Amino acid sequence: MKRRDFYFWGGILFLLLQVVAITRNVFSSYLYFFWFCDFVPLVYAIVFFLKKDQAIKGMVNIGLFPQVIYLFSFVIKIAFGVSIVNEMDVLFARSAFLIFATVLFHSATIFAFFFTYKRAPNMKTLYYSFFWLVAIFVVTSLFTKPEDSINYVFIVSNFLGIDNLSFLWIPLTFLLVILPTQGLQYLVSRYFKRESRKKAEV
Repeated sequence: MKRRDFYFWGGILFLLLQVVAITRNVFSSYLYFFWFCDFVPLVYAIVFFLKKDQAIKGMVNIGLFPQVIYLFSFVIKIAFGVSIVNEMDVLFARSAFLIFATVLFHSATIFAFFFTYKRAPNMKTLYYSFFWLVAIFVVTSLFTKPEDSINYVFIVSNFLGIDNLSFLWIPLTFLLVILPTQGLQYLVSRYFKRESRKKAEV
């Protein structure tokens, strides 16, 4: 597939995932689109249409581990009936359609990772990650309530009962989520680059 077509069809896929997210929220009477997973398909659609590899990988740095944990919790719930996170009890109380739709758009970052896994991240990736992180923090802080703990931005403040500590979410997320994911993306890209080189030498 040509590079142009690859990004175009990737953008279309993420637009469809955003439609799924909106449809799920409307049918759930949940018109609250500030959770990362509820709006990130639109972000991916835009950066895919713009063919911005490092912007894609920068957002993957933020969402990959959380979405993998979410899907792992979903599988555990199906296999053993055990809820690792409370969201699974809420999810499985809904209809099969809403369960499927929720799991589908909660996989957006995993799709973005597999679409770009052969491309190595670089310093620009971290700059994009930091930009996305600050944007998420600002929007969440301005338009959501601390008690809702959207995107867990207020988790430190809520835990310690001190409002002005929510800014710690940015450095903590950067250190504990973004940097490890950046390392994973780098190792995966190096591995497949090495495998491609071996095949070319055979």
